[in-house]
Amino acid sequence: MARIFDGILYLVIILLSLSVHECMHAYVAYRFGDPTGKLMGRISLNPINHISLVGTILFPLILIILRLPVFGWANPVPVNPAYLRHPKKDMMWISLAGPLSNIGLALIFFFILIFLTLFFKWVPIFLIAHISEETPSAGTIALPVKGLSLFLYYGIIVNLLLAFFNLLPIPPLDGSNVLYRFLPYPLSAKYRMLQPYGFFILLILLYLGVISFLLRIFLIPIQDFMLRFLLEL
Repeated sequence: MARIFDGILYLVIILLSLSVHECMHAYVAYRFGDPTGKLMGRISLNPINHISLVGTILFPLILIILRLPVFGWANPVPVNPAYLRHPKKDMMWISLAGPLSNIGLALIFFFILIFLTLFFKWVPIFLIAHISEETPSAGTIALPVKGLSLFLYYGIIVNLLLAFFNLLPIPPLDGSNVLYRFLPYPLSAKYRMLQPYGFFILLILLYLGVISFLLRIFLIPIQDFMLRFLLEL
């Protein structure tokens, strides 16, 4: 039952985080003059409007099979460069809007968790107990607050994973548009030719352990800092 509960929380967080990610892509594109995403209903937090068969379902399943941190992507928001005043520069900011929204969401969850910790000193104890699979020693914990604290913790981790993953400079991930912004024309055109092979490049990097290694370097220090900070409150 505990694993089912964790799985449901994780699924809700992933759907929410991906929806915010894609919604911000569509919103920033609209602000830069492209109404395509808005007309397709992508300025929305409804997960149904954003689900991708590959990124939201297939890719996370592969990660679960490989026993790696679960993350992915949603159906990309279409952007028509013809509407943009400065296509290359505007595309960079439209692409950054998604990962930055995930970082912002992680910070919001962290501040709420700080607030809970100030009033319920056992919250970080529960989180550490959950990670180490030991029994909490802080007495009986109300299930709603227990679920909320775990929801917030997953929210932080998942959103940081999504931000980091999507900033990788592998087409069609957001990081590729950031790198594309600074490449000279002949090189940028060749770089764009990698886009149809991006998914297979990701699978190879996963198989070789490159992405897992980078995630550990990125995520573990942040996780340690977060838990130490909460314990000192």
